[in-house]
Amino acid sequence: MRVVWFGPCNQSNNVLAVGRSEAAAGSVRLSSGSTRRAIGLTRLVLPSPNGSSTACALAASARVCVGASLRNGVAVAVSQPAPFVPSASAAGYEAGGQAVIFTIAVVNGSQENYDPTLFTTSLQSGNREASQIFDSAKNLGGTPSTVVLPGREAEFQVAYAVSDPTDLVVEVSPRFEYRDAIFTF
Repeated sequence: MRVVWFGPCNQSNNVLAVGRSEAAAGSVRLSSGSTRRAIGLTRLVLPSPNGSSTACALAASARVCVGASLRNGVAVAVSQPAPFVPSASAAGYEAGGQAVIFTIAVVNGSQENYDPTLFTTSLQSGNREASQIFDSAKNLGGTPSTVVLPGREAEFQVAYAVSDPTDLVVEVSPRFEYRDAIFTF
């Protein structure tokens, strides 16, 4: 799995991407081509505004892309979408439609507790706002409510009714004081 991480390079298995002028032999540069060619790369830190454009360019080949606060190291990972079949009791879905599901991981790389209760997602599909699916029969009911301790992570799933599963824009908002991250699939 290749993970793209925006934030501090505070773990030993992170590789810091560098600008063209700073690159030495074997360095990973702030370009999608350089990161695709890197061998054995599992965690990449993108410490610049270039990070978002590089992550978008990598979305086609990376299994997971991650966006995080530059301020304290809280990160959000969004999986590639998978087809989803809601139960008959699901809300936000009309029978016969198309649906996708994402796994989201919140990684607390900060020194403080992270409260995920204000975490939100939204999705646009085929230039239309998509409806989030709530399905208690399949344990889809929103974000976690338990605080994520430093060094820990929380994983949950969200599903959406979509008009075009090949044209998805996911917006993730970890909390009001964090910048939103946008992922395209």
